[in-house]
Amino acid sequence: MTQGLARVEELFETRFPKNPAVISDLDGVIEVQTLEKNLLVRVTAHELEENQYYFSGEYVVMVKP
Repeated sequence: MTQGLARVEELFETRFPKNPAVISDLDGVIEVQTLEKNLLVRVTAHELEENQYYFSGEYVVMVKP
């Protein structure tokens, strides 16, 4: 019984990710530009509002609808 409880504790242990995902506040069109050693991700909403995110070139950008 004690072995099962240890596993439950392990499952509910909270850890913070080393590289957390960035989620945009805007819903719109995505544009990805490669700068010298960085990536620029620009999100333009339908109301012409715009957010820009900068990442190092090591990151993989994944976009989902």
